[in-house]
Amino acid sequence: MFRIVNKNLKPRKYQLDALEKAEKENAVICLPTGTGKTLVGLMWACHLLNEGKAKRILVLEPSRFLVNQISDYYAKNSNVKVEKLYGTTPKEDRAKLWDRGDVVVTTPQTAFNDIERLDFDAVIVDECHHTTGEHAYAKLMQSYDFKCKLGLSATIPASKEEEIRRYIGEIYRWSWNHPDVRDYVPEWYAEVYDAEFDENHRRVYEKLRRIRYKVEGGPFAGLYSLAMRMLCRDGALALKETLEKENTMSALLRDEIYEDLVKCDVHKLGEMRKAIEQHDFEKAIVFVDRVVLARRIYEEFKELNPVLLLGRIHSSEEAQMRAVREAASDEVKLVVSTSAGEEGIDLPSADLLIVWSNVVSAVRFIQRTGRIMRKTKAMKTAAYIATPETEDYDALWRGMVAARNAGVEIPGIDVEALSKGTVVESIISFLQLNPTSIGTISEALQIPVKKLNSWLREAVNRGKVFYFYLFPYNPMRMAVALQRYKKGEYDEYLLPHLRRYFKSFGLNADVRKYVESGSKRNIEALANFVINRFTENDRIYALSEDVALILSDYSDYFKVPAHFKFELNYGFSHKKRSEYTVYGTPEEIFEQIKDVVGKRVYLYFSSWGVYTGANVRYSGCYTEETLELVVRNAGWICWTVEKMNEVILESR
Repeated sequence: MFRIVNKNLKPRKYQLDALEKAEKENAVICLPTGTGKTLVGLMWACHLLNEGKAKRILVLEPSRFLVNQISDYYAKNSNVKVEKLYGTTPKEDRAKLWDRGDVVVTTPQTAFNDIERLDFDAVIVDECHHTTGEHAYAKLMQSYDFKCKLGLSATIPASKEEEIRRYIGEIYRWSWNHPDVRDYVPEWYAEVYDAEFDENHRRVYEKLRRIRYKVEGGPFAGLYSLAMRMLCRDGALALKETLEKENTMSALLRDEIYEDLVKCDVHKLGEMRKAIEQHDFEKAIVFVDRVVLARRIYEEFKELNPVLLLGRIHSSEEAQMRAVREAASDEVKLVVSTSAGEEGIDLPSADLLIVWSNVVSAVRFIQRTGRIMRKTKAMKTAAYIATPETEDYDALWRGMVAARNAGVEIPGIDVEALSKGTVVESIISFLQLNPTSIGTISEALQIPVKKLNSWLREAVNRGKVFYFYLFPYNPMRMAVALQRYKKGEYDEYLLPHLRRYFKSFGLNADVRKYVESGSKRNIEALANFVINRFTENDRIYALSEDVALILSDYSDYFKVPAHFKFELNYGFSHKKRSEYTVYGTPEEIFEQIKDVVGKRVYLYFSSWGVYTGANVRYSGCYTEETLELVVRNAGWICWTVEKMNEVILESR
């Protein structure tokens, strides 16, 4: 029996009315944005499956983001088995996925490309106003015979009604001021438009990524990162303009990528046109960072009588004020603004905000969004255009997270679903059933360790990933040796090992002379540095859900005697990481800190032997299972260090 299992989802009267219309015949349900079309679709799918009217149902979404968001919604709120498919997945891999699930969520283009593999009785066509002309929606509906059809949309232009009726069914509308609906219409709503790279853009981006990986740590590594960010966030036109000037980036990159770059158009332009066409609005504002793009957008949308607002470097104060006055005119339908529009200029309110250049900053994110958060009679929309699987998507996701943490709710966006288009998610996918070190991930994904470290930290803080340590035996042996020298004990056997280790720190002088003439403070500093040699290079990163796999493949790193006691200092910020102290066996420590589960926490474990000790740090957001593993891993390290002390003491 398929059913909606989330008890908090109580259908409203108009949703039940819509379901009744949809159950009787093939239908299109037209409800205002933000009023719950997705729930109507889920109820309809459950009804068909329960009544035996359909064995399998296809759900079509216009973007990868919506594929993620809707499939997550179905999985969370029902017991229907859901599968999702992307066009970017290789065709041979997609072939294995089409037969899975009671419901499959994908894009119309992906479904049309694999039409020979489709085996569905029913279809839900979300955002069905696209089902016209040469769009993949229309091609699929013409080419495949679904027994049951449901269309969902917020608005259907009169010019498209006949075609949509022909492909799907009768149209039923509830306006935003309908007495059953108006109390549920949000003041504003957010949407994400996926601006996918075409083959030319992807070629340039991948070339930049490979070069950036090779030059990691070099003086110009940051410029390659900037070029990648410019390409995915602003577009090829912005990067091309930069490379045509005399500057360091041009000298480094022009010969490498310019030939491919000139083949690229402005990849976000099509998605902006969709946002313009899909919304009824009185005035739209688009925010873009680069002047060259602002001018291109201005030229592309002349039919909207646009106004161009640039910063003072490119425009006088008088010209700015004149542009602001013009922007307030009813005749002006589009305001194209660079960051000048965020800097205290009193731009008019808009009912459609389009963000072209995404930002991580919560302040800038909120400033921009504030342009449509002013109360008006009409419903307002914010459309964010982002490039999936690039840093642009990461910027949008992080900006939304920061805004949400600052108390700004973003209706219409499942932030967790949005994260699935980020680079962080590609790292998480790589780790699936493949726990490994940062070096291996870096080499496999061609991501510099410095950047990878930042993204892994993000995944760890979200609780998607955790890490544990292998034991750096040689550094710890050297730590013991140095501590013995501090105590005035001398061992000829350790001298060559110390010499090699000192050289690794650039100390080429004779070790005996260095030790005998060096101050105790120097030796202590070096010893303490060595003691804390548990770095990201000693870590194994793994998905939090793969605990069973870790215990199977890495069991030796969690074997600590049940009676062994060590110390834990912990806190919920880096500054307060030693706010609380616990001492005991692994089981005792774990039982005393269970309340940290689900919170971001900093853990600092320590233990001391005769000569030296272990100091090992962890941080992240843990489940009970991963927290227990971390405690056991720390206990194993502390116990191993103490045993090392005992062995060296006995060998004297």
